[in-house]
Amino acid sequence: MAATLVEIVVSGPDPEGRWHWRLKDGSGGYSTAPADLVDPEWENGAVLLRPVQRTPGGHRLVAPVRSVEPEPAPLLLNGEPFEPPPDRDLEPGTVAIARVRFTDRPGGTDAGTEAKRRPVAIVSVGPHTVTVRAVFSHNTQGRGSRLLDGGIAGLRPDSIVDDAETVVALADIGGIIGYLSTRDRRRLGLDI
Repeated sequence: MAATLVEIVVSGPDPEGRWHWRLKDGSGGYSTAPADLVDPEWENGAVLLRPVQRTPGGHRLVAPVRSVEPEPAPLLLNGEPFEPPPDRDLEPGTVAIARVRFTDRPGGTDAGTEAKRRPVAIVSVGPHTVTVRAVFSHNTQGRGSRLLDGGIAGLRPDSIVDDAETVVALADIGGIIGYLSTRDRRRLGLDI
């Protein structure tokens, strides 16, 4: 038969160190509690809620059924298990290092690569992706806004934040460099 949770009264330990129990309703008399089910926190006369199984010979104290939690299914990225990076303080205005594709020349490469690790200003953060704006040390194409307080954010004072936004995988975000000043966030539309 299946065990049910019922109130029991425990007493002990006796001179041999054993504990005894009975149903709180008084039916059935005392039985010796199995040593492996005795809790060191028990106190003599305590009323406890425990699983009890009814058997032809009386009642039997049993161990609680422990459900085994299944392992969560791994998150796959391109068919490979993906461990998200530890939680970081990523929010709009955070300056971090990220792997960013070259967006100004579709299909273009630089020394055989299609992407470059560079500073970025974070625009928004999703569960698996981050929208960023690349940061440049010089602006030859005239695209972007010069920071007023680049040094405060851990960048060169004359750094430029690209006007174009790029979406990168959360896994492509590296370490945090700093945080844009309030007036730079406001100018770039990244107010929190």
